[in-house]
This record gives sequence, structure tokens and C-alpha cells, in this order.
Amino acid sequence: MMHEDDEQVHVGNVRSLELRLIPSEQVITKKSQTRPRSHKVTVADAEELKRFALVTINNRIEFCQKYNTDEEKIGKCVCESVRRFIRLSRESPSRAISSKQIHAIKKMFEEMKKEGKIKCQETL
Repeated sequence: MMHEDDEQVHVGNVRSLELRLIPSEQVITKKSQTRPRSHKVTVADAEELKRFALVTINNRIEFCQKYNTDEEKIGKCVCESVRRFIRLSRESPSRAISSKQIHAIKKMFEEMKKEGKIKCQETL
């Protein structure tokens, strides 16, 4: 048989609990990164990226020269081919090409257009 005093003691203990806020330093608000991302590119990496971009673009130029003789058609083909290559590289589930390599291709392509080596009617 329960006594009223026992019930009051139990209720009294619950009422005596204090609610306290956790200090903000101890609260985890988002998932922490295990490895910080490095956006720095070393000189050796930059040279490798530049070489990769040149090889890729030159392969597209050679491909277009095989099937076209008119310079305007070659330029149009190269522009479309490079755009398609970049788009397919981004959409590829395997992601064999890194975002740095894609950026290097775009940058090299823009430089080649400015220098007049490739003539495109539209921009990338």
C-alpha cells in the first residue's frame, strides 16, 4: 500500500530537477569534416593540369579536322565537342575527371579562343 508521503517524495524529486542549457561550445551543430578540402594548386599540379587541358583540346581539334575541311566548321565542331566533353565529364557517375581538370580545360579553351587559335561563335 502506498502512502501519500511516498508519492510526494517522488514528485518532489522530479520538481527539484533543474533544466540547464548546454554551453554553446559543447553543442555540435553540423557534421565536422574529417579532412579539410584543399583548393591550393602547386606549380607541378598547375603544369600537369595545363598539359591535360592542352591534350584534351588538341584531341578534339584533331577529331574535328578529320571530318571537316572548312575552318568555320572546324571551329564550331571544336566548340561543341569541348562543351559536350565537359558536360559528360560532369554528369559521369564514375567522375574519372576531377573538377580541377574540368576547370583547367575551360580556362585553356577560353585562352585559346582569345588568342584566336579556336574560333567559336558562342562562349563556353
